[in-house]
Amino acid sequence: MEFSSFVKELLHISGDFSIVKIERHTESDDSFIHIYLEHTSDYCEVDGIRYKIYDHAPERTWQHLCWFEYPCFIVCRVPRYIDSDGKVKLLEVSFAEKGKTYTRLFSRHIIEALQTVKVQNSVAALFHTSPYIVRSIMEAAVSKALEARGEVTDLVTISLDEKAFSGGHNYATILVDSKKDYVVDMTEGRAEKDVKTLLYCATSEEKFPQLERVNMDMWKPYIHVIKEVAPQAIIVHDKFHLVKKLSEAIDKTRRKEVKTEPLLKKNRYTVLKNQSNRTEQQQVLFEKLDNANLKTAQWVVF
Repeated sequence: MEFSSFVKELLHISGDFSIVKIERHTESDDSFIHIYLEHTSDYCEVDGIRYKIYDHAPERTWQHLCWFEYPCFIVCRVPRYIDSDGKVKLLEVSFAEKGKTYTRLFSRHIIEALQTVKVQNSVAALFHTSPYIVRSIMEAAVSKALEARGEVTDLVTISLDEKAFSGGHNYATILVDSKKDYVVDMTEGRAEKDVKTLLYCATSEEKFPQLERVNMDMWKPYIHVIKEVAPQAIIVHDKFHLVKKLSEAIDKTRRKEVKTEPLLKKNRYTVLKNQSNRTEQQQVLFEKLDNANLKTAQWVVF
């Protein structure tokens, strides 16, 4: 296989395009490679119909995967043709989606990297591109997946969760299909109106008689909305918040009793720790508390 054909195969270039030139640019601090393509036929085929080439559009550039340590770009003047309605149209190239400034292969590897790294700026630096390009690829992938998924109509078991962003001063609400284990949608905010908007935008429904169970924390707006739109659904609070509430109740009782019960002094973590995390001395003290006739001990046993 000749070198140009080998590179064309590596780049996933198909059809009547050929590599006519490869240039390495080193005149600036940011060195890069340009791979020039040319459409070599007088005709192009669209949906099984052959059209004569009308002319070629101005030169365009698409970012591709790095070649060794160099950022790599495909450069080409894409042909235009006149369709059966007499309209001049641009040929859609196989290596890039319409209107994008990067190749399909570049986009795919960006998404794979985001699934591992999860930091847009880091992925941008890794691929020698801008955070804006990384974000646009991510948003396009999400939009494409949502379009392919279609309207959500079969929610039976869901989870509502909150996620802090912008330094923890703002919150987003996330809707998860717990049965299928995937994120359905999310919206900024966690007020009642935000949750209602999220549910409506995801399903186009205002009531949810099919909902059987909703997993959530103890955030009151979430509880109020579910009781309104799906009163038949069982609300299940997650273990983390239940344990947190129980721990707070135990410690509140301990602080009241510690004034009159010396055994509780300096033993806050003896009471609150899991058995597997207690030291041997703490376990001995815990057993004494368990056998004592104290309100704190009653909470602990409960």
